[in-house]
Amino acid sequence: MPHNIKTEDYIREFVMILFIQKRVIILIFSGCFLLFCLIAFFWPPTYSSEARILVKHKKLIRNPEMLEKVSLSEPRVTQNDVKSEMEIVSSIDVIENTIKELQREHRIFKQNLSEQEFRIIVGKIKENLKTEVIPKSDVFKVTLYWDDPVEAEEILKTHLQTYLRYRIEIYAPNKAEAFFQKQVIYFKKKLSQIESELFRLAEQTSSPIPDEKIKSNLLSLQSLEADLNKLLNNYVEKKNFIKFVENELKSRGINCFSFIKSVNIGSFGKKLQDLLVKREKLRGIYTDASPPVRAITRQIEATSRALKAEVKRYVDGEKAKLKAMKNAIRSIMDRIEQIKKENIKLYNTALRSKDLERQLKLAEESYETFVKRWNEAKIDRSSTTGSIFSVSIISGAKANLNPVFPDKRVLIPVGGIVSLIIGVTVGLLLEFFDHTFKRPEDIERYVGLQTIFTIPKFK
Repeated sequence: MPHNIKTEDYIREFVMILFIQKRVIILIFSGCFLLFCLIAFFWPPTYSSEARILVKHKKLIRNPEMLEKVSLSEPRVTQNDVKSEMEIVSSIDVIENTIKELQREHRIFKQNLSEQEFRIIVGKIKENLKTEVIPKSDVFKVTLYWDDPVEAEEILKTHLQTYLRYRIEIYAPNKAEAFFQKQVIYFKKKLSQIESELFRLAEQTSSPIPDEKIKSNLLSLQSLEADLNKLLNNYVEKKNFIKFVENELKSRGINCFSFIKSVNIGSFGKKLQDLLVKREKLRGIYTDASPPVRAITRQIEATSRALKAEVKRYVDGEKAKLKAMKNAIRSIMDRIEQIKKENIKLYNTALRSKDLERQLKLAEESYETFVKRWNEAKIDRSSTTGSIFSVSIISGAKANLNPVFPDKRVLIPVGGIVSLIIGVTVGLLLEFFDHTFKRPEDIERYVGLQTIFTIPKFK
């Protein structure tokens, strides 16, 4: 009988699915929401302490020869300057000094820490110390996450003080002068050593650098590598061919081995093919049990055995060739290795003098640079124009008494929404993969029969 065409009511279907899977949805929602509540109320809280640092300007670098020719001007702060200060704040040395300072004053950390415990605390502070540039400014924010707000504030406050002292030590003119003086003495000695070594090398070398021999070896190496690749390809091809022929020999079927290029094997194969054709013609007249067919079958078997014996001798010959190819490959590889070792020695001899010349040039440039920096450090020591205080703490360490995580005001509502989404999603998936009939409308839609009555499910 004809049925009226009805359009789908998706909202009604969605509500019906929720009603059908209400137990699963409620169960999953309750479990997920309970998990979020447990995290919100029982997860160990994490607090934060925050400070802000302003980078004002970086230290002026002056050339002593240009002091009277140019006027001193304060350079603009760049993002690289701010990032450099951020790297100093989060450096391992500053963190270690902070921990030692807190140990010395008997605050937070005990004095008798083992090396492993000390490293664990350093790693914890390093992991929880975050720096962030404030957009459109020369200010960066330093934040420390800790499990106690008072300790977080105390640690960050001490860390900032340690950072300022550490930074002063880096840019202190008296230490810079000693450093540059030490570098000048070092490079002066290095120049003397390099010059002496160049002189000894010039005395010991009685022949020019063998560049032509190196080029000749490279050409020979290229030719040998091409020959080696060709031999390797032929070796693999012949090895696979022998393996294939041996597998064919092991098979019980009759094979004419027509793919083997050999006069004897080709002769036996042609004879075997003729016998097979002749037997097929006799089978059109006689049965397989008849004397003519049986006689030619015996001839085929004898010819096949003879053919396989000839093929086996052929395979043995190919194996001998394969062994010779293997020896040739080993010989070429040994020759290539010998040439490479010889080239290494030649390169070492050829490049040693060039390397010494480069070292000499770099040492001369470094010596001149450190001499200039030494003179600058002397001037800075007697001048107040090169102030090293280029950063200021504009907002000291302050701890947030409310935990950063878990935040109940955010976690519980978000957990409820996420739990509801998960529950509804699982319910929809279960309904999508469940193809059983659950409503009278399903019978009329998919079977085409009208529902007379339903029997309710009793519990």
